[in-house]
Amino acid sequence: LVSLAMTYYHFLNCVLLTYAPLAIAYKCTSANADGAARTFVLPALFYLLTQFVKMIVLATFVPSPVVGEITIESFEISTELMKAFINSIEYVGIHFALNGLSGRRLSPIAVGIGWSTVQAVVENLLPLWLGARSIEFQWDFVYMALSANASLCTNVALASLLWLLSRRRLQKNLRNAVYIALFAHSLLSVFEKLMTVSSSEWGATYATLVNLFGGVGLFVCSRMLVKNHYEKKE
Repeated sequence: LVSLAMTYYHFLNCVLLTYAPLAIAYKCTSANADGAARTFVLPALFYLLTQFVKMIVLATFVPSPVVGEITIESFEISTELMKAFINSIEYVGIHFALNGLSGRRLSPIAVGIGWSTVQAVVENLLPLWLGARSIEFQWDFVYMALSANASLCTNVALASLLWLLSRRRLQKNLRNAVYIALFAHSLLSVFEKLMTVSSSEWGATYATLVNLFGGVGLFVCSRMLVKNHYEKKE
């Protein structure tokens, strides 16, 4: 009974670490002004659509390294750069989520939180339910929860940057800074994969740290650019 209780305790901790920041962000920001339906349903629609498109493109153009009948994990710079370019399809999905379907635009914070919530449900919920309830404690699920928090910062930042690009009177230097930030983010997955493959023992830890620092850094950068945009308008 004690071991069974501990497994559910670990599962509950991972679930709270994954989804509590999303709930807090929704309740404590202007995202709730857009309404729960628009905040979560519209980003969910475009998230699932972009993931479907990415899956088809990846399966078509990116070969998996196979030895015999076993798929192996390796790092090839050309393959990872191609994956990074394909992952940029998400920018298009976030752009359409910002503009909405009926002409009513969503705020960047609402799109970022909605997108992150759907991403956390699709990518994390089932692995947590199947794996975090095992008897043996594993750091992998803690890393998964931390990565979901990093994705929250990243997605809000991406929505803010793409919102800036839609401004007609955005200054040229700010527009160039946004392009540089988006390009840097697109390369983040390459560094994550490099950290994972380069160190088998600490690879997951290094990749999680790259994800966390990259997400927070992009968020801070986006806030600075948005603030700069409003200051120059005034």
